[in-house]
Amino acid sequence: MKTIQQYIDGLDMGVIGDHFITVDDLIDLELNEVYYQIADSDERVIYTHKAHELCQNVDSRTRSDAEERMYDCGGCDGKTYDEIACLIAYWIVEEEVREEFQEIANRIIGDIEKYVEELEEYKDEVAEDDFYTENEQKAEDIISVLMYA
Repeated sequence: MKTIQQYIDGLDMGVIGDHFITVDDLIDLELNEVYYQIADSDERVIYTHKAHELCQNVDSRTRSDAEERMYDCGGCDGKTYDEIACLIAYWIVEEEVREEFQEIANRIIGDIEKYVEELEEYKDEVAEDDFYTENEQKAEDIISVLMYA
């Protein structure tokens, strides 16, 4: 029987943007930091012409939400037109990253819950009582991280 870590290491976490997300990313980093790193390195945020293109092609509600977040985080005083477009693009991309991550998290939560159910079936066969308890706790810890992402 695999430990929960061995099982989780084998999970296909998924890709957000150009970044492959691992379970260690989820545990070791603050999720906001993961979102920031991915969004901040997106070419639609880095390159001005791509930021303008994104802002023009996104629906008005998404753009409005991004503008609101930009103002909540310091606004655009003293910024150029291009810098403002990049800031708005950043918030659009960050929200995309959050949504993609939530889809991945929901899938992983389901996979882990199924695995914990399988562990339950083998609980009586496992010689060490700590094996089940330790793995169940690890699964619960990861699920709680993912649920509040």
